[in-house]
Amino acid sequence: MSNFNDGQYEAAAHFHSRARQICAVLYPRDATESGKLLRLKQQFFLCNASLQNIIFRFKERKDGGSWQWFEFPTKVVVQLNDTHPTLAFPELMRLLMNDEGFGWDEVWDMTSKASSVGS
Repeated sequence: MSNFNDGQYEAAAHFHSRARQICAVLYPRDATESGKLLRLKQQFFLCNASLQNIIFRFKERKDGGSWQWFEFPTKVVVQLNDTHPTLAFPELMRLLMNDEGFGWDEVWDMTSKASSVGS
């Protein structure tokens, strides 16, 4: 939006078009480098959006209040049932550290407990 608001309409339209390409066709053939890159972008986009939604919903629960962060692993389970969402756990760790301000050890503990892999 900053490009658009600054009067750079073509740059804004180009950026918007590129962003829409990420999810225009899910899981393109990955025989080429561009196909592999697009798949990776899609995986990241979908994992990031899902995890942001999970975190948002966790923070908004409990009758208008919110859960305490130590309860996160008992209220949230992220299940990986395919190879596509393998970015979910590093991205969950990144979101909890960068956006929520937790340290590595806290995030590793929460993420490990919220994982259904190997359980």
